[in-house]
Amino acid sequence: MSIKNTSKYIPYDAVVPLLLIDPEHADFPYFSGTGFFVHCPPSEEIFLVTSRHCIFDNNDKLRGDVTVFKEMNEGIIRLNFSHMLETKKENDQFFEDIIVFVVDREFLKKENIKYISSVEVFDHEVVDFLIDHIFKFQEKIRIVGYPSSCKEMTYSPNKVSADARGVVGKIEEYIKEDCIGVVSDLNWDSSDLHGFSGSPVIGLCPNQYSKDVEVIPLGVVVMGADSRFRFVSFNIVTNVILNFISSESGNC
Repeated sequence: MSIKNTSKYIPYDAVVPLLLIDPEHADFPYFSGTGFFVHCPPSEEIFLVTSRHCIFDNNDKLRGDVTVFKEMNEGIIRLNFSHMLETKKENDQFFEDIIVFVVDREFLKKENIKYISSVEVFDHEVVDFLIDHIFKFQEKIRIVGYPSSCKEMTYSPNKVSADARGVVGKIEEYIKEDCIGVVSDLNWDSSDLHGFSGSPVIGLCPNQYSKDVEVIPLGVVVMGADSRFRFVSFNIVTNVILNFISSESGNC
């Protein structure tokens, strides 16, 4: 599946750096990984996806208030979230290393925000097929995030800057039963993987009915080490989102 000029399809606008604010030290926010926005038609909900360890410590305690700023309506808006969604494997006491936040729709209405750039969620079968295809033919896969080297924060005066970076690699291993994969052969400095946790793993697929290219979230980065990224299949995230949508529709 050859696609020219792939950089123009990378959803940089849907990917954000995460800031955490400890209520006891509110003047000193800090960066913690990457997140990205997705939507799941026909639902109008917008979801923020990231890796759970970006916001919870080893004692399962929330590190701080999750803060995301988006540039919109000719200004910078701090988004509010209405729900935090988690999941566990069946018969497992531990949470999956992903977490999903639901953007507060009432907040969006109040601020007159009609659009947030986000990536569409695809069916399980599409995700499985594309991962298998990319793995089998060793095609390129893409990861977009905010590495620590591209983020800077000063406190006097308060100033934050962050730049997203795209990384290309190949799937070295994928265990379908566990929904876990490894991306290696990266075109990125292996000593600079910190900060990519929570980043989307992206597959690009030409639409057979048009000239468009589908941008498909295939996974979420949960670890970067030894020149490799470890990711969780996006199907785990899709299950969480669909369960939420189903529960909300049942409450209407």
